[in-house]
Amino acid sequence: MTTQDLIDDLRSRINPAYAAQLGTESYERRLCAEALDALISERDWHPIETAPHDKRVIVWSGQEMYCAHWAQNPMTGDEAWIVAEWGTDGDQALVKPTYWQALPLPPNA
Repeated sequence: MTTQDLIDDLRSRINPAYAAQLGTESYERRLCAEALDALISERDWHPIETAPHDKRVIVWSGQEMYCAHWAQNPMTGDEAWIVAEWGTDGDQALVKPTYWQALPLPPNA
């Protein structure tokens, strides 16, 4: 089941006619509405100040989108969003994004 399939299923369960059929008017509808809100929220852009620092996310720099992770330089204490690392010298490409979004779910392979 894709994320869109799940969203569509939750939307159908929030439908009052479906809830009346099941006899679970308020409780199931409320749970489905909360789950739907959470799923849709994951696909929205959020201010970078609210981004998690413990996992990779998609970031928007105002010009480009990147997959990035948060890191702190142990020598200087500087913190930044890193979009690439290469070489043996620890070279890094840093960005100053303004928004972030959760990564999509992996394919159902």
